Amino acid sequence: MKVVLIYFLILFSLTTCAQEHKTDSLYILIDTVKTNVNDRMWNISADTQFRNYTLQCPCLKFNGMPTFFYSFPDKYKIIDKAQFKAIKLISLPDLILKAKQLLDTSMISRLFFVIEPQGKKYIIHDVCLINPTIHIVSPPDVIETKPDTSLFTRKGLITIESKKIAEYIGRSVITSGVVANTEVNSNGTIQLEFGATYPNQDFLILIERENANKFDLPETFFTRKKIKITGKVIDYKGKPAIIVSDPRQILWIGKHQRY
Repeated sequence: MKVVLIYFLILFSLTTCAQEHKTDSLYILIDTVKTNVNDRMWNISADTQFRNYTLQCPCLKFNGMPTFFYSFPDKYKIIDKAQFKAIKLISLPDLILKAKQLLDTSMISRLFFVIEPQGKKYIIHDVCLINPTIHIVSPPDVIETKPDTSLFTRKGLITIESKKIAEYIGRSVITSGVVANTEVNSNGTIQLEFGATYPNQDFLILIERENANKFDLPETFFTRKKIKITGKVIDYKGKPAIIVSDPRQILWIGKHQRY
């Protein structure tokens, strides 16, 4: 995969995988078999060159998600249960904070290992950490970090004020403002009240239950944050709303706001 290969070249230049710092190593346990599908925080993918572990948390700059990967052939290590118990694992909250700290400051100084169960044994993979929003502009010298705005630059989209969104039912638009409050209704749909609290909201952002696992706790993450949103405006129980099924439809553009 060309994009991932570019990421690998960037990280190689930062020596994130080439040097081993045993006293500074972090071990991550990924056991999706024992985790309900709707509760999984990891998205695992692979192609002919790389295996990727993406943490489903838009916690980096420009909604980037921490991604760990290794290239084939993999120099893995197999350990038994007793050896596994002797390893100190990093918790998911601490991993998120550490990834954010390292990638927000462009400092890659630790060695990461992913551990996966295999029967009664465990496999340890030496992995690299990346922010998938990094792009090479003029390789190999210039690196620019910017959000994926592809969904915001499609032809035909118009930018409107959120207070006027009711005038655009049936049209795809771009708007921005503050998420005043969030609720989860009886069928599991997450409702973000945009601009003001219910029933005086400008409109609702709806994240249906089957798409909620694509986001990292949107009912808490987006509360009182200024965001940009794109999507088709619909009529929802007499009020305008936008259904969001892709994290790229939302860009976080400001810090917490007070009401």
